[in-house]
Amino acid sequence: MTVWFYLLLVILGLIQAMSLWVLNLKIIRFEFTARRLAFIVPWFLFGMLFYSNYFVKEEVYSFLMAVIISVALACAIVLAGVLLVGMIIILTVGTYWVVVTLRNTNYSVYKRRVRMDFSYAWNRIKAWIEGEE
Repeated sequence: MTVWFYLLLVILGLIQAMSLWVLNLKIIRFEFTARRLAFIVPWFLFGMLFYSNYFVKEEVYSFLMAVIISVALACAIVLAGVLLVGMIIILTVGTYWVVVTLRNTNYSVYKRRVRMDFSYAWNRIKAWIEGEE
């Protein structure tokens, strides 16, 4: 198996994950395409993994065992993609919220916190230096 084969598996898994997130978040603009992708991509994943397990690797798997392994690997790839895309969504929304909140307060909370942290650290350093002498 080549790197391109596995790269295509990862890309298909991420496409499937993104389409599932679009359906989960009910983003109407992309819902039509996401429904089609959510139906088609798992079949491609299953077919590619079955081809890899049954024909290319030439293991001694029975047909049923190759099907079970292919389904399990396809589910694992999609689940990993869903978790990755979900984490990216959470980090993006959280970053946006923090930036907007700080911008609305003219960064005063952030500046005050930095000043407090800096003054605390500086006082600790001064106390340590004075204690040493």
